[in-house]
Amino acid sequence: LHLTDVFARASIQALTRLARGATEVELEAGAQLVASGAAPKSIFVVARGRVALSLSEPAAMSAQFGVNRLVGGYAGIGQEAWPGDVHALEPSTIVAISYEDLFDIMEDHYDVIRSVIGFLTVERDRLQNFNW
Repeated sequence: LHLTDVFARASIQALTRLARGATEVELEAGAQLVASGAAPKSIFVVARGRVALSLSEPAAMSAQFGVNRLVGGYAGIGQEAWPGDVHALEPSTIVAISYEDLFDIMEDHYDVIRSVIGFLTVERDRLQNFNW
């Protein structure tokens, strides 16, 4: 987890607690992780392999996420519903961290809050300056 973009600024103690409560999800190529419109219960980090988030609205598009990346990037955290389908492009291992565990650890470790907000800030800036 310490190599991920979303937790790059978090302490080892906080990451150890996050890892302790995390669940590994093994996916075969083509397997679906989440469906469009599903209420998120966890955030997902790619530990092995590659997944894609595919959107059909407002226009068909897809984004890929590889090792050490937060699935969905900016859209992968704090949303009311998944904006698209997420499926594995190759055999993949995903680390799922429940929002309940994440928020509990954030209460005790401000560095996790700072890390998540830092990630969201950088990601927002990157998206605003992206050449579409």
